[in-house]
Amino acid sequence: MVTDDDLKEFFKGQGYEQVEKTDHWGWCGINRYIFTYGVLYNMNQWSVGGRFCFDTKGNALAFYKDLIKDGKAVELPVVGIDGCTAIK
Repeated sequence: MVTDDDLKEFFKGQGYEQVEKTDHWGWCGINRYIFTYGVLYNMNQWSVGGRFCFDTKGNALAFYKDLIKDGKAVELPVVGIDGCTAIK
């Protein structure tokens, strides 16, 4: 059986940072992409439920702290055809 500790170590091994399990959003973490940083939620060992993208790691981390503190995402404008979000 896969434990929460096993999953957390798996995600960290895949390069995710700030990995935490939440009641509302499931497993969450921050990942670096080519041009953005993503705040990912509802992660498991096979897929990701969704993500919010930010231009800097600082913006991603600020959003992530709100996401896991309040258990809900803040309202942000959506930019671009791929649906990535940005803090203005």
